[in-house]
Amino acid sequence: MTRILRLIVGMLVSVAALGGALAAPAAALTPYVVTATATPNTGGLGTAFSISGSVPNATAGRTVYLDEFSSGAWRQRFAVRTTANRSFLFPRQRPSAAGLYKFRVRTPGSAVHSAGVSSTVSVSIFRWIKLTEYKPIAGFANSAPDTRLAGDVYFSKYWILERSAPGPVSVTYDLKRRCTNFRVTLGVDEGSLPGANSSRMQVALDTTTVLNQVFSTGDALYRMFPLTGRSQLRLSAQAVSYNTRNYSMPAFGGPEIRCSF
Repeated sequence: MTRILRLIVGMLVSVAALGGALAAPAAALTPYVVTATATPNTGGLGTAFSISGSVPNATAGRTVYLDEFSSGAWRQRFAVRTTANRSFLFPRQRPSAAGLYKFRVRTPGSAVHSAGVSSTVSVSIFRWIKLTEYKPIAGFANSAPDTRLAGDVYFSKYWILERSAPGPVSVTYDLKRRCTNFRVTLGVDEGSLPGANSSRMQVALDTTTVLNQVFSTGDALYRMFPLTGRSQLRLSAQAVSYNTRNYSMPAFGGPEIRCSF
């Protein structure tokens, strides 16, 4: 009886030990740490940039992949290996179109670490867009390639404001929060007749008016406005006086926005 009891106790101890071994979780692997930076991370068309970084807890020769987010998915572009100091450098890229480009760097898992992926790296490539070629979201303004302001000729957005309809008039453009600058020369078109016709011209960014000034024939004021973080650009005008002509032609000469779209 004692022998049987000992056998039973031994079996129970073995089963308990086996259960404990099965229940003990395997130690979780820590991921590879991947850092990445774009240099430069902004520029105009023609700008070349490179993406570099490091995997500090990897060994030399570790393969890392550069993915680009395109058409709604991450797509592999390049693969390189880490150097002796655990860093990496991908080939330089030179986008042919303006846009906001997004990248990440990843490395697969191994027996000592799980897969690692960097934070998203963004590169903004800008271009200058003529407002004479960019469709507004509200309002209307004429376009002309030969507006004359203080003796110089500009392509422009303008209005003909007659005595019977002096304005105000306006046109609004969507900046998509992806523009950095607006450059323009403001004035009243000289037209074919002399005179001192005047118009009040305004530039507004979102709900903030950043320029509100009266211009007369012969005036020409060049301005550059910062647009970073702005959603809308509104140009407006209203005739305030007439001389020999019965109309005023306020014009925004050479209007361009610098955007990444």
